[in-house]
Amino acid sequence: MRKITQCFLLALLTVLLIACGNEESNGSVEGASAEENVVVSIANLGLSPLNVAKDAGFLEEELSKHNATFDYSVHQAGPPINEGIASKRVDFAALGEGAVLGGANNKLDTKLISLAADGKKGINTIIATKKSGVTKVEQLKGKKIAVGFGTSNHVFLLKVLDQAGLSADDVTLVNLSIADGHPAFQTNQVDAWATVDLYANVEAANGAVALINAEQVNLFSPTFYVARGEFAEKNPEIVKAILTAINRAIQLKQTDEEKYFEIAANAASQEVQAIKANETFEQLNEVPSDELIQQLQESAEILKELKYVTSDIDVKSLVDTSYIEAIK
Repeated sequence: MRKITQCFLLALLTVLLIACGNEESNGSVEGASAEENVVVSIANLGLSPLNVAKDAGFLEEELSKHNATFDYSVHQAGPPINEGIASKRVDFAALGEGAVLGGANNKLDTKLISLAADGKKGINTIIATKKSGVTKVEQLKGKKIAVGFGTSNHVFLLKVLDQAGLSADDVTLVNLSIADGHPAFQTNQVDAWATVDLYANVEAANGAVALINAEQVNLFSPTFYVARGEFAEKNPEIVKAILTAINRAIQLKQTDEEKYFEIAANAASQEVQAIKANETFEQLNEVPSDELIQQLQESAEILKELKYVTSDIDVKSLVDTSYIEAIK
């Protein structure tokens, strides 16, 4: 009897120890989850506020409040960033209009969480070589034009051609990044180039013909801060922390412009004057206007008509401003 009792007590003790062990294990897992270091992958399209937020230490400071760190990369165009979002290698990014719509066409899990720039200044200009003889958009018919496919410059070019009574079929589009488009333009391998104002201004000073820019035709070409939807839903405080860091960078520009541009220039490996010349537009971090969203919807419809996208895109469904509204 005593032996049976001892066996029973031993079995009971074993059960209790297992139960306690499970409780400790569950508590440890939950604690580890709460304390887990989240590494957020940030991809920039070259926007100064995000670069300054990184190099001034604002990103590190704000993310550390939520036990998070970050990886950081800079890209010349949006499509590679879209690839990162698709493969879950990018969680937060700056993306231009073309890449936003291209990603939506491919059903990427991307949310537009804040407007970074409206794109009327600094983003889109079309220039022609002096040798081409082109002095207005209508004369681009039959000409060779360099542009990065899937970028904001691409969308702007298609809109401008449409306004001039032309289409992509009336010209030869050459898919070149800005880095490749610049030498192609300088050596007359193309007749025209849809690019950012920084390069357009340099070439115009050297004799190129400035045909048109977004401000002249009142066309938005927005750049957004975006987040991968699944990541943002699971980590809302981290998304808000990044937006807060960007706000701090914008505030630095307002209070100490020289320091802001010095940090921005170092981050971009450019001269301060070059950064200042390029940053002729207002850097934003705000809720996009209804007018801007409507123009983006019209861009989606134009691209569908021109068969550059194949899906119907509902732009409003891409927008989630709850994060930026929460920190205002």
